[in-house]
Amino acid sequence: RDLKPANIFLHKDRATGYASSKVLDFGVSKLTVDDGVATHTGSLLGSPRYMSPEQAISATAADARSDIWSIGVVLFEALTGRFPHDGDSSNNLIIAIATKPPKSIQSVAPQLPRSLQMLVDDCLRPTDHRIQSVSLLLDRMLAILATEDLRDVPLARPTVAKGKSRARPDGLAFRTTPGQIPGLATTMLEAHGLGALAR
Repeated sequence: RDLKPANIFLHKDRATGYASSKVLDFGVSKLTVDDGVATHTGSLLGSPRYMSPEQAISATAADARSDIWSIGVVLFEALTGRFPHDGDSSNNLIIAIATKPPKSIQSVAPQLPRSLQMLVDDCLRPTDHRIQSVSLLLDRMLAILATEDLRDVPLARPTVAKGKSRARPDGLAFRTTPGQIPGLATTMLEAHGLGALAR
């Protein structure tokens, strides 16, 4: 219930050079399992930007499909540099997530393959119409990688001068070097230890 870029780390294997993704910081999961906090108070837990509508309304209503929504927001951000919902404050953002449909990624990034657009949109649907499990999500991701040539699809990056870094609002920094930003397929395959397939 708190899946976001800050909790997703890339671990590079020293022997192979391949990177694998690691989800860290399960604090919210531990807090909301059986300690009674969420069940008794309905406390709002998690990060608003990546929060599902059901979690925004009530933490007790969130299940594993809430994480599918969060993955959809992460993908939307990575592919477009934007978010499916906007708000000028945390409260307004939460209200927007809970009451308004998300932007379609096609309206923001029409150049992306349709299968990839549909995957992101299907992560951001109402609960019962959303992709229902991470296994199904992974199957669809791997099918896209097997059928679409995504090597030239760039990931969204801040615009910075050559070799310069820029801090993000969350305290992280991007550093860009010409020729070192891979396409989407290379990034995803290397994250799953399959980098050789992208070359």
